[in-house]
Amino acid sequence: MLLLRRYKKGRTEGKFVLPEGDLCYCLEREWLNNKEDISCIPEGEYVFRKDNQGRFQWYSCDNVAGRSNIEMHGGNTVEDSKGCLLPCLKLSNGFGSSSKAACNLIKDKFGDSGFVLTIRKWNTHDGKF
Repeated sequence: MLLLRRYKKGRTEGKFVLPEGDLCYCLEREWLNNKEDISCIPEGEYVFRKDNQGRFQWYSCDNVAGRSNIEMHGGNTVEDSKGCLLPCLKLSNGFGSSSKAACNLIKDKFGDSGFVLTIRKWNTHDGKF
């Protein structure tokens, strides 16, 4: 799966490109040099696995250098995240909506097998954001 990001003051907004071209969005903390609990994670490639033990139990990632407890879970504002990724079906002016539905969409695509997530900056050639 691919996550294309735009960096804004106070937040990071993203667009997930799922298998078969399905889309949903992502809301994260702003980039603050990968600081624990207050920054989005760095661009790169990460393995997300089904989470059966974390706080939210959707998906988690344990291969982020210098970080722990990175989860993908529901939430509609950056305050709902401590450095985690918040999928949502709609995103406008820093507020997401239908986050649980977006988590279910991702779960429907990947189930318990998990996925590899590639994160990079959104570029104009990537189409409409």
